[in-house]
Amino acid sequence: MRKYLLILIALLGFLSHSSAQELKVPVALKMELKARTVLIADKVSCTLTATAEKDTEVQFPDFSKGWGDFTVKEELTRVRSFWGRKKITARYTLQTYSTGEIVLPAVVIRYKKKGQDQWQEIKTKEERIQVKSLLEGAGEEPTLKDIKGPMELPSAFGVFKMWWVVILALLLWGVGMYLLKRRNAFSPTPPRPAHEIAYAQLEELKKQELIRQGRTKEYYSMLSGIVRHYLENRFSLRAPDMTTEEFLFDLKGSSLLAKEHKELLKDFLSHCDLVKFAKYAPQTDEIEGVFQSAKRLVDQTKEVTEEPEGNRTR
Repeated sequence: MRKYLLILIALLGFLSHSSAQELKVPVALKMELKARTVLIADKVSCTLTATAEKDTEVQFPDFSKGWGDFTVKEELTRVRSFWGRKKITARYTLQTYSTGEIVLPAVVIRYKKKGQDQWQEIKTKEERIQVKSLLEGAGEEPTLKDIKGPMELPSAFGVFKMWWVVILALLLWGVGMYLLKRRNAFSPTPPRPAHEIAYAQLEELKKQELIRQGRTKEYYSMLSGIVRHYLENRFSLRAPDMTTEEFLFDLKGSSLLAKEHKELLKDFLSHCDLVKFAKYAPQTDEIEGVFQSAKRLVDQTKEVTEEPEGNRTR
């Protein structure tokens, strides 16, 4: 029994010594990052922990306008007390749309003891996070594979079966065409052109007056969606399914759009992403300008149909 009592006393002495070492400073601050290498748009978990005496007021910084190049998506704070001290833990979820080595600035924590007027500060060191693009390595040369071996020629029975399949298919095609001609007593309504759909959607967006209601981010999301669906309907481009970076990368080697239209589209989508993801607040002339850019892109790339000869002016 005496042996266990001595061990307990030694353990309490060790913990008291550790706590005394920590109490040398009024506030102890620690920052932990879950990852230091991520892909673009990935979420990065960051934890700030401040340990102070119970009567010490501690203020964490406001990250509502961002933390360097990062936006703060979530925030969770918890306070725990022990042995006359308290531990404040704040967890943040960070996200960025920049690539390369991004600096996470140092964090400044303010504190003061109860009854004091003057605030004091303590800060962490800055951190660096490597953000990689989704397109890195996309331009690498493909690995060549060996050629396949020679194929065996089909047997006479196989050729016979193949001809019967061809004949049967031709017969079915002929019967189908005959029945189709008999059923087509009226001409089907042609599909609505992509530019007409886009014009109608742009006009409807204007009528909603989202900017006047302060719903700028929603306005830019809808405007970007209209242009992306127009490109899909007009050129069969998978614009709505890809990020801006992926779409512009695929568009580089495409001949569907002229160079000036690619530049116009790049500026338009980049401006929309700034408002949607980076909390950029555009001015009134910028909002009108981006709307006119969308309309100009439709105007210059829409499908032009020739008028019947009877309607042309001689």
